[in-house]
Amino acid sequence: MRSFWKLACQGSRVVALLGLLACGIHSAANAGLINYTAGTGGTFDPSTPSTFTLTNFGAGSLTSIVNYTDVKVFAKWSGTGPYPGAFTITSLALSSPSTSSALGNVSFLSNTGSNALVGNAYVTLNSAVNTTNLSGVQLTLTIPTLTVSDGWTLDFLLSFTDNGLNTNATAYQAVSALNSGSNVPEIDPAAGGSALSLVTGVLAMIEQRRRRAAPGA
Repeated sequence: MRSFWKLACQGSRVVALLGLLACGIHSAANAGLINYTAGTGGTFDPSTPSTFTLTNFGAGSLTSIVNYTDVKVFAKWSGTGPYPGAFTITSLALSSPSTSSALGNVSFLSNTGSNALVGNAYVTLNSAVNTTNLSGVQLTLTIPTLTVSDGWTLDFLLSFTDNGLNTNATAYQAVSALNSGSNVPEIDPAAGGSALSLVTGVLAMIEQRRRRAAPGA
């Protein structure tokens, strides 16, 4: 009997530790990103940096007969004030296609007004983009820690050009702040599945040991 309770207590401690570990991994993997819907945007916790991969940009004003060779990123803020002061969007990268050199940061000044567009420099694409393959383009970026109210919003778009002959922009994607304590964290299916498999395996091991320790087993 004593062996049984010892195994049970040990098992409970292991499961609790695994649960904490899984939560920690989940938090680290998602950082400040709360949710995201491709083609639309999402929400983020401004108390920590948030990394988004924006996908499925709408065609906006892109022209179907143009093959665009260069790209830049524009952003603007809107929604609930106050403005947080100067900050910089970093780690910008484009894929499908990628760019010949790194995209620059997008830096907001201390007095950037609401809905004022802020951008980086044009960078050459590794292959042309048009309305046919635009849906596969992905933009990754990181929003820093910010002191803003719920509903404060950043909008992003891609501006394409073919050496200046045609310059057109995609539709916007919007990401809005939702401070920690007022949101329900999104469950990451991959992290949740891994944690569940780990816990299930430990429980099976405990049950096997319990049966071996039980009288008459």
